[in-house]
Amino acid sequence: MKINTIVYTLAIFIALCVLVLPQVASAQETAEIQQATVDAYRDALRNVSPITWGGAGFVFGCFAPAYALLSTPEIPVGVLLGKSPAYIDAYTRVYQQNAKRQRIQAAVIGCAVGSAVSTATYYLFVVPLLDL
Repeated sequence: MKINTIVYTLAIFIALCVLVLPQVASAQETAEIQQATVDAYRDALRNVSPITWGGAGFVFGCFAPAYALLSTPEIPVGVLLGKSPAYIDAYTRVYQQNAKRQRIQAAVIGCAVGSAVSTATYYLFVVPLLDL
């Protein structure tokens, strides 16, 4: 009877390990992915220069938003050293999405401002010369 109790206890322990350990690992991975998302969003805000992309949109017009749309932002490599594959995957995806969105937004704003300035310049300086 003592052996049956030990076998049942061991079976219950193994069943609990099989049921609980994957949940613990999943919870740790979920927390890691959430941290990667927060870090990537913060780094994308810090690394993308809206002045640079807005200036490019102002100077180059519609070519800057097109380039911002078609190019893939570089990921800062130093922040990924020693991280797990799940962290790297989540960080890469979120960083590239947010950096690209910020680049496009700044380039479109610069393009719109550049178009408004060039239109105003045309009507203020060129059109009066045509009336002469």
